[in-house]
Order: sequence, then structure tokens, then C-alpha cells
Amino acid sequence: MRRRGDAVVLGYHRVADVSIDPADITVSPRRFEEHLDVVASMAEVLPLEAAVESGTARRGPAVAITFDDGYRDNVEVARPLLTAAGATATVFVPTCAIGSDRDYWWDEIETLVFRSSGIPERLKLETPDGSIAWDGGSLPEGADLGGDHRRWCVWKHEPRTRRQELYAVLWSALRPLDAADRREALDTLIERHFEPPRSHHPTLTRPQVANLGRDEVLSPGGHGSSHSPLEGLPADRQHEEIADSARELSALVGHPVRSMSYPFGSYDRTTKRVARAAGFALAFTTARKGVRRHTDRFAVPRLMVRNWTADEFRRELSRVLAV
Repeated sequence: MRRRGDAVVLGYHRVADVSIDPADITVSPRRFEEHLDVVASMAEVLPLEAAVESGTARRGPAVAITFDDGYRDNVEVARPLLTAAGATATVFVPTCAIGSDRDYWWDEIETLVFRSSGIPERLKLETPDGSIAWDGGSLPEGADLGGDHRRWCVWKHEPRTRRQELYAVLWSALRPLDAADRREALDTLIERHFEPPRSHHPTLTRPQVANLGRDEVLSPGGHGSSHSPLEGLPADRQHEEIADSARELSALVGHPVRSMSYPFGSYDRTTKRVARAAGFALAFTTARKGVRRHTDRFAVPRLMVRNWTADEFRRELSRVLAV
């Protein structure tokens, strides 16, 4: 029988109770606790590097747990659940988010579009990559804020409401921009069309990230400097994203970080070369596969986890985990 993987690396983002999740990156605390129970019943939970490197020398399958983006709930919500389960995890932190008083751009447009009492009838803005334009009419005050959007995801579903259309337009237009251009575009949109949003999805503070360097449950990993897709960027730009952020993160946690994950799973040959030169031993993608003995250590796949029930999670894990 064909082996499907000696280990599986799980990729999470947020652990929180939310009513809207258009990026589909949030797992509720109750579901996360159920996932940990499922993992314990199917595999040995190991630290990240041990799970990837142990290979066929291990008696049975293994699972390692990771978080992307460095959300504050990783420490405040997920960590106690991991501790109770006797599990550990790695948090991949982009340095741009450490101590930031603003949400990530996709969270900020979620607040603008779905949490406001009204949205503009139309908007237009020129960016270095073209123009952002939307003409969707207007909605009644306070309408369309809750349940209709609860299960909608921008990259899985067609928009069904004007708010969803607006979010999809902004998400598609902002995602490919350089970080500085994206921030300028978003600031201009807020100035012209919206009330300044408050933070709903905060990231880790500098003391919290520094503490990862000596935490027995959560370990730090790199995630670039500006959370930009790396594939296709010039070598010097990738060096800034990977090597410069690695130095900053290592200085903050008090020791070299040995692993990183590529933002959005985006990488090319240059990315892998720069990651190796920056001193990383492992780098992770978002490919839906198990880890085998001959897996490229600079393109390690992960099963990116959604807000699945225990049964759904068990089925997904079984597909990639040798049992």
C-alpha cells in the first residue's frame, strides 16, 4: 500500500469565536480542542523539527502544529488548550505585525465592509497596479451585517450580497500590491469612504514575541517582514523579506529561529535559496500533503486547517497521515 506520509504538519491561523470570517482562517476554541483530541488519538504530537526530521525511524505517524501570522489569540487562547493537551506548536510571525496597532489588511477591510452601519455607493482609487473601482449602490442602514455572511469565504464562494462584492473587490485589488502601496491605498480608502476602523484581530505584542524564545509550549518561526507573497520578487527584495526579518526576530527572541513559513505559501527557487542562506533549517508551504523522508526541507507541505468539526478534521487528517 502506498504510504501517504510519515508526518503531517498542521497549519492554523487564529483560534477565536467570530461571527464573520471571509478569509476562512479562524478555528473556534471548542473546535481546536476537538482537533487536539483527534490528533492525540491518531498520532504522536511532536515539536516541529522533530516531526519533520524523525522520518521512518519513528514507530508511528506524527503531527506537528503551526500557526501563521502571529495573532494574539495564539498565546491568549490556543496556548492554554495546547498546554492542557500536552502539545506544542510553532508560531510563524511576520515582523511587520509585532506590536502593530493595526490589523492585517484583510482583517481591516473585513471591519470596514462588514462591521460598518453602511458602505459607500461607489468608490474609485488609482493604485500602482491599476484602479480599484466599485459601483454597487447602497444598502439600508445596519442591513446585511450578520448571518448572511457567516459562512461566506472570499476565495471559495461567489459574492451573494453587495457587501461581499465590495470585500471581494478590495481583497483582490489589495492582495498583489507591495506592502507600502497597499497601506497607502487602504489609508486613502479609509480617508475618503469609511470611519477609521478599530482593531478586532490584534497581533502579538513585542513582549509576547520575546517570550516565545523561552516558552515551553510555543516556539517562534519566521514569516517574512511584510507578509508579502515571495514568488517572483527580485532576489534583493526576497533577501529583505527573509534574511532581514530573521535577524530582527532572532534578536527579539534571543536565539536564531530555525524555521519559517512562506506567506500565502508563495515561493520560487530564489526563495528557497535565500531561506537556506539566512540560516533556516526548514521552510513551509501550504501544499496539502504529508511529510516523507525525502521531502524538500525548504518546501515542506502543511495541511491548512479550517473550522472543521471533529469528524471533518479526522477525515482530512486521515487523507494525508499514514495510519
